[in-house]
Amino acid sequence: QKSRLQGTEHPDTLDIMEILADNLYGQSKMGEAESLQRQLLERKSKVLGPEHPGTLNSMATLASMMDTRRLDEAEGLQRQILEQKSRLQGTEHPDTLDIMEILADNLYGQSKMGEAESLQRQLLERKSKVLGPEHPGTLNSMATLASMMDTRRLDEAEGLQRQILEQKSRLQG
Repeated sequence: QKSRLQGTEHPDTLDIMEILADNLYGQSKMGEAESLQRQLLERKSKVLGPEHPGTLNSMATLASMMDTRRLDEAEGLQRQILEQKSRLQGTEHPDTLDIMEILADNLYGQSKMGEAESLQRQLLERKSKVLGPEHPGTLNSMATLASMMDTRRLDEAEGLQRQILEQKSRLQG
C-alpha cells in the first residue's frame, strides 16, 4: 500500500522493502529475499546514488544473502563496496574494516588462501593501528589470520596463537 500511495522510490517504501527482504531471508526464503534485495539496491542506487552509504549497505546485504555456491558473485560486490568505502570513508574507517573482513572470509571460503591471508594481514595491521594491539577486535583478526595459515606455516600460526593467549590472559584474567 505504501508504494501505491507514496511511490516505489519513496524512502518509506524503500525502508519497508528492506524490512521485508530481511524478514524473507530470516524465513529462509532465499530466492525471494535476494530478488527483493536486488530491486531495493537498484532503487536506492537510482534515488540515493551508487556511492551513498545506504546504497552500499544494501549492496553488502545482497552479497551476504548469496549462498555458498555464488561466493564469486558476492566477491565482486564486496570488492566494489571495499573500493568505494575506502575512497569515501578512508581505509581505516570501521565500515571499511568490516567489509575487508567479510571479503577476506569469502576469499578463504573460495580457497583463495594467499589473497585471503594477505587481506587479513592488512586488516590486522589497520585494526592494530586504529583499535590498538590488545583490543578484542584486533585479537579476533589475529586469530582469524592464524587459522588461515596453511599447514606449511604452523610455526608462524602457533606464534600468533601464543600471542593472542598471552594478551587475552593478561586482559581478561
